[in-house]
Amino acid sequence: MSKNIKMVNYLDEPVPEETCTINRFGEADDFIGCGNCEPIDNMCDNCVVDKIFKEYARLTNQLV
Repeated sequence: MSKNIKMVNYLDEPVPEETCTINRFGEADDFIGCGNCEPIDNMCDNCVVDKIFKEYARLTNQLV
């Protein structure tokens, strides 16, 4: 059984909803992260986890 992961927009990047706090409007408001890095100064740009997030969002038509 496969589980779909809901992606949300955070700073114009698709990230799993589970890695963010969500405000009362249903929008990502703070990035908690995956536990492997901090989203400071584009550190995630070379992160394999971030690349997987983006590819998953593309494949599941969840690009935001």
